[in-house]
Amino acid sequence: MQELDNPIWASLTSRHEEFAQRAAEVLRYPKEMAPFVAVASRNAGVAVDLSRVVEPDERFYLVGPAPTLSSAWEIEKQSTVLQMIWAGAVSARATSLEIRVLSERDSAAMVELTTLAFPGFFRPRTPQMGRYLGIFDADRLVAMAGERMRTQTHQEISAVCTHPQFTGRGYARSLVNRLIDESLQRGDIPFLHVSESNVHAKELYERMGFVVRTRLPLRLVRRIA
Repeated sequence: MQELDNPIWASLTSRHEEFAQRAAEVLRYPKEMAPFVAVASRNAGVAVDLSRVVEPDERFYLVGPAPTLSSAWEIEKQSTVLQMIWAGAVSARATSLEIRVLSERDSAAMVELTTLAFPGFFRPRTPQMGRYLGIFDADRLVAMAGERMRTQTHQEISAVCTHPQFTGRGYARSLVNRLIDESLQRGDIPFLHVSESNVHAKELYERMGFVVRTRLPLRLVRRIA
């Protein structure tokens, strides 16, 4: 099994190990950083105690391998995400757009913008996971993209979003291209996740040089007790 088959576990046991909260066979990111919990691939379909790292009534996501869950847990949503990996040519893409590196002082604006596209995924400490870039209209953040999970050899591109009033201007493409080039310069292979139902985004990423590597189950789980 390759590391990207269990990306959260692979990230928290390698280059994001400093963020890992561990209890026996369970790993998670701090809830203020990302809503992800993972078990080792060998524990897929096996009863594993998640309660030591998940608070009552807390919601979190499992991506890929998942343990058997008792009645103390409720699966609120199940879907499939496409895991896409970079397979394009290595080339720097110049842009006339002003792209800024985002920092902690931009956290509130980042959470506000990402909530429009994927509420609940981006948290106040998410920017600590990697490098985030943005495009502004005056003092308003209108587009952004950044780095999330980080394994030994791969770098995830995430939080790609544009405010609805500023779509169609190539902002997201420019930001993703910049992150691709920076990852390749470090020797990392870029990858990303997109909902299987988001055909438009999938086609856009394919035009940019990404190909579907695999499909992974995505489960939104709530601890009942």
